[in-house]
Amino acid sequence: GEEGRHPQSVGWCYAGGPGRQYNTSAVDPENPDPTRHPLFVREAPPAIECILRPGDILYIPSKWWHHVRSLDSSVSANVWWR
Repeated sequence: GEEGRHPQSVGWCYAGGPGRQYNTSAVDPENPDPTRHPLFVREAPPAIECILRPGDILYIPSKWWHHVRSLDSSVSANVWWR
């Protein structure tokens, strides 16, 4: 269902699917396929990019879709609870 998702994500995020958790997407946000994911290409909000330096932290609000690419060694932590 749509419950528990950020309102902006419904539709264009292509969440879930065969063999995927409800909170993952098959879309490659750096190179989206307009044939397989036309809603993402047309409706996804523009990317917000940032580069974190040693000691920086990035907070992503609960249930917000995001994509992270590490440019160097890094540590990530997720906490999921209901």
